[in-house]
Amino acid sequence: MSVVDLRHWFFRRHRNDGAGRDAKLQDEAREDFRFLRRLRLAMDGATSKVGGAVLLAIVSGVLWLLWIGFQAIFPNI
Repeated sequence: MSVVDLRHWFFRRHRNDGAGRDAKLQDEAREDFRFLRRLRLAMDGATSKVGGAVLLAIVSGVLWLLWIGFQAIFPNI
């Protein structure tokens, strides 16, 4: 089951159509959506941190290669 399918399942299960839903069920549905939102935000944060680490590694590697090249061209400096 994909994330999109799971989201659709939750939406169909918990949508607020006003057809005899009691307050407790609506509160449970809100908590389910809050959980999904917190999970999504946590995943976005983790993805951002991993992306930043990868970008830092690439930039560091390029700078290192430039420095090694500079030392090879001008060995006595």
